[in-house]
Amino acid sequence: PGLVNAADGLDLGISASCEKGDAVFSVTNNGARWPDSATFRIYDAEIDKVVNMRRLRLSDGQKISFNVKRDKAPGEVGIWVSPSWFTRDFKYDAKINCS
Repeated sequence: PGLVNAADGLDLGISASCEKGDAVFSVTNNGARWPDSATFRIYDAEIDKVVNMRRLRLSDGQKISFNVKRDKAPGEVGIWVSPSWFTRDFKYDAKINCS
């Protein structure tokens, strides 16, 4: 499980699991409602290629999940959250390999 802490500007709980060979990322906003949206990027982490992307604005306590089919990213898969209201250095917030 990963945790993006409040010192990084976000207070998120992020966990990764495998379900029937597919990667599942669960994200919980442990902080306050966001002032704007953030981009959630899912990567094929072996080649740093984006395989899915969504823009969302989370309220306090909101939980979301992303399912990544094995055929989209057969090896290691990663997630990175990029808020629109400040800049974060790129670093996977969580990674998992379900192969």
